[in-house]
Amino acid sequence: AAPGRGILVLIRGAGIVLRMLISPLVWLFDSSYRVVSAVYPPVLGWALRHRLLVILLAVVLLAGSVSLVSLLGTELIPEIRQGTLVADVELPPGTPVARTDATLAEMQRRAAELPAVAQTYAVAGSSRTGGAEVRENSGQILIDLHPEYRRSAEDRALAQLRAALAGVPGATVTFSRPPLLTFDAAVEARISGAAPALVERAAQAVAERLAAVTGLADIRAHLAGTSPEVVIDLNRAQLAELDLDAAAVGEIVASKLQGEVPTELERGNQDIALRVRTRPEDRATIADLAALIVTTVGGVPVPLSAVAAVNVAEGANEIRRVDQHRVVLVTANLDGRDLGSVTDEVQAVLDDVAAEYGVVAELAGQWRDMVDSFGSMQLALILALLLTYLVMAAQFESLLHPLIILAAVPFGLVGVVLTLAIFAVPVSAIALIGVIMMAGIVVNNAIVLVDYINQLRRGGLQPHAAIRQAAVTRLRPILMTTATTVLGLVPLALRVGEGWELRQPLAVTVIGGLLFSTVITLVLIPVLYSLIGGHGMLRESAEATANGAAPEVDS
Repeated sequence: AAPGRGILVLIRGAGIVLRMLISPLVWLFDSSYRVVSAVYPPVLGWALRHRLLVILLAVVLLAGSVSLVSLLGTELIPEIRQGTLVADVELPPGTPVARTDATLAEMQRRAAELPAVAQTYAVAGSSRTGGAEVRENSGQILIDLHPEYRRSAEDRALAQLRAALAGVPGATVTFSRPPLLTFDAAVEARISGAAPALVERAAQAVAERLAAVTGLADIRAHLAGTSPEVVIDLNRAQLAELDLDAAAVGEIVASKLQGEVPTELERGNQDIALRVRTRPEDRATIADLAALIVTTVGGVPVPLSAVAAVNVAEGANEIRRVDQHRVVLVTANLDGRDLGSVTDEVQAVLDDVAAEYGVVAELAGQWRDMVDSFGSMQLALILALLLTYLVMAAQFESLLHPLIILAAVPFGLVGVVLTLAIFAVPVSAIALIGVIMMAGIVVNNAIVLVDYINQLRRGGLQPHAAIRQAAVTRLRPILMTTATTVLGLVPLALRVGEGWELRQPLAVTVIGGLLFSTVITLVLIPVLYSLIGGHGMLRESAEATANGAAPEVDS
């Protein structure tokens, strides 16, 4: 019995503490509700007497919010600040890895002198901008910032790093943040055409002109560049005389240079490959390569130089193709502007260069992902509203009442736009997900009101009397639904904790849309019902009168 009494005392104590914690919120809600419940009936009565004026004001607000959308800015997803920056470094082609390592060390020394930098880590011989290929002339520096620079001061630290590393001779530095959800550059242009040399000149022109666009940084044209390579030009006639073909010679040369693994040596649980190839001193120079034996004729060895010309030439480091078209990329990062506001200026530059050089220049990267994502979100919202309408039409057995309920959704966008503008949050895929969530909650509130109006009408009340009584009765449940949802989302809307950049757009979208749509549900929905839904109710009232019911007179 003693343990049971202890648990009971513990539960009661927890209840007292919980009551003390939530009592201020309960008092605030009750006080606010008393004020709203006293003001709401006169406001509703005025709205029902001036229905056309109320609808006109709602339409004006909706049109104004639509015009304000263009000022919000757009982006695919918010950029997340993690306190870590990445610097991709590229030196001229042919730079040995030792010199690349020395350059990275110098950059690390310069970065370490800045007060924002906590530590750096460098890798020579590879870079994310170089793709999967490892190149000796490229490298990467990971820069960790002190905790006090991991929020609003991160942009200032990035500007200081750009200035500090810009003076390294011959090095091209591109900064970015570690990607979480996308690997595409913020601004990416694809230049393609028939002549590779012309395409590279056009890409360079695009990069130079983008430097004049405000809000862009780390602009870079990903020109292929060249590196020395050994070219083996086979003599087809000599190969035919020796009964050889190009594939056979290629296999022989590859076997001598790269080697073959005829067997493996077992040592304990480990298998060690035994590779057989030509000695290093016999493959060190071009002359050694030309002297490699490719076949034997009548006991006389035939060197590679007898069937091919071995020369050194310049070859492209990489060839990029998109949809089987050879392209050159021009990339840039955003600096103080959103993606949507920069796109028009970038597109204008691409159009000018395309007309001047006769190439094809188009935007890609995050802009293309953003367009596709926004289109998918819009389709998802339309499908959600359509399915909701079909379900409500079946439940209400009416085609008009679901339309009245769904009217709260577009007018709720007024609150979404205003809230995003107040918090300076651009429209993103995360914000559009919040719009879909908001639409579901708004529909629930409107259903509660319209369904109760229908119940009162079936009981014999006139339209206006049913609207007033249902609105006053459902006022508290609607306000409670709104209050609990908003309070639950407030922590997500605050700029605290890691990853708040992803949470805030969704939270402020739902909060703003829900607050404004609650007003729409309590004022505009009754007005629309009195104009549209009343027609169906007049028929129901007539049927009730014919059955002997005595409907109330609207006073």
